[in-house]
Amino acid sequence: MFLSKKILEKNNIESKNELYKNRNLFLLISDIISLPIFLYEAIYLSYIRNSFAIFIIIGITLLIISIYLILVKKNIELLITLNIGVLNLVLQFGLLIIISHSKFQVFPKTHYLLFAIFLSAITIIFMAVFSVKFYQYITFTLISFLFSLIFFVLNLKDFLKENIIMISFIVYIIFIIISYFVFKISKKLESLYEEKNILSKEYYNQKEFLKTLFETIPNPIYYKDENLRYAGFNKAFLDYLGKKEEEVIGRTVFDITEKDIAMVYNEKDMELLNSDKNIQIYEYKVKTKEGEKDVVFYKGKFYIDYNPYIVGVITDITELKKAKEEALLASKVKSEFLAKMTHELRNPLNAIMGFTEVLNFTNLDTQQKEYINYIQEASKLLLEMVNDVLDFSKIEAGKMTLKEEIIEFKRLLENTVDIIKIMAEKKSLRFIKNFQPDLPAYIEVDQLRLKQVLLNLLSNAIKFTEKGEVELSVKFKESYNKEDGFFTFSVRDTGIGIKEEDKNKLFKAFTQVDNTLTRKFGGTGLGLVISNFIVEKMGGNIQFESEYNKGSNFYFTIKLKYRN
Repeated sequence: MFLSKKILEKNNIESKNELYKNRNLFLLISDIISLPIFLYEAIYLSYIRNSFAIFIIIGITLLIISIYLILVKKNIELLITLNIGVLNLVLQFGLLIIISHSKFQVFPKTHYLLFAIFLSAITIIFMAVFSVKFYQYITFTLISFLFSLIFFVLNLKDFLKENIIMISFIVYIIFIIISYFVFKISKKLESLYEEKNILSKEYYNQKEFLKTLFETIPNPIYYKDENLRYAGFNKAFLDYLGKKEEEVIGRTVFDITEKDIAMVYNEKDMELLNSDKNIQIYEYKVKTKEGEKDVVFYKGKFYIDYNPYIVGVITDITELKKAKEEALLASKVKSEFLAKMTHELRNPLNAIMGFTEVLNFTNLDTQQKEYINYIQEASKLLLEMVNDVLDFSKIEAGKMTLKEEIIEFKRLLENTVDIIKIMAEKKSLRFIKNFQPDLPAYIEVDQLRLKQVLLNLLSNAIKFTEKGEVELSVKFKESYNKEDGFFTFSVRDTGIGIKEEDKNKLFKAFTQVDNTLTRKFGGTGLGLVISNFIVEKMGGNIQFESEYNKGSNFYFTIKLKYRN
């Protein structure tokens, strides 16, 4: 709902005021006409019988209060009630004048009783039409009955001579019943009128809100009818195209742009109209007053009287695409620089590692050998970092490719295990290999990259495990065509594990889950990123399960061709 509760309440009050507006005028005219008549009747009846004076005083008081309420515009329901009461008194006093003076009597007094009852009933029906409160309706029904009763008692002798009492009573009851149903219908009609008025105002307010919103949105917006003619648009749409309203309204896209572009728009619109989907998003170009622009169309389908319409919102992405291209170019330049730099660093590093290896075979004292070992360890770590940066720069530049070949699967696994077992023994860790017995003999894969992934996962497991064990598990499941199968590799450790809040950092470049780990274990934070990229290139995805201070399990499944 666009309207708040307060606005609806305000509209409801306005509806009632509008409903009663014409009644005030009617009641004022009625009081002005009734006043001289009432004064004349009051003076004449007081002259005939002193006992009528109390009714006259009450009547004049009600009339004065009624006029006052009209002028100050207060309590509309009380105002209507008073006026109908005054009208009833005027009519009843008129009858009293007629039956109190013989020269006014044209019909028998019994007929005047029926006439009095009729006037009382008409008054009650007036009250029903004016829809006063139910308790006011009942009160004035009784008052009207009371006046008729007074009229009857004052002329009791005349009425007892004829059988008019039962007839009068029946007539009165019939009028009461009719007036009750009129009262109910009037209330229902008033309620329906108020609801209609509220709904009408709400619809108008919603329409104004949507119109303002439509014009306020800075994006170009338009909508088309079932014949794909422009049925409406906002100012931003006209400004963007550099068109006038008469150049667009009621026209098709072929009338406002070039044919080759219009053909694509028309095809997309027809596709949306004939589709079960109500949303369509695509990227294309628009001919604007500033030239050709790259845009994204967000379109939806809706219905008016069962006829389909299309609404479209245009988002200009020209600057965004330009910025993206510039960023990609900058990233490519950076990656090429990193690739060249790391490639140039590898040669001197390999030379340092080679010469330190040769120095180990010369006559060195204990301290010199210790220094040589430090140099070798630092060189290996630096070479590992250089290789990671080189691989990452290849990934960013889109130059990392896989070279698949048929290899002996078990030899690959054993070579990997031989390297890792040495690392595990240095930390006194138990290494477990858990290979499925019926693994295929040969697989088709890039063995260097697969080995790189396994070594990275295993070396991380050993690096972050101080005691306990590290396990490499390999499982195989044959696919339906029996030419390829699903290979699941899993690396489990009993190391430090990963905190819940750090799990989302694992596969982000140059990031480790804890800065203290970076200082303690070193590394670029690229190993898992590179490994996951390689696995994704192979058709899989590295996943993990970890519990802090209990260990982790990294695993992935890839589909490979195999032979036995």
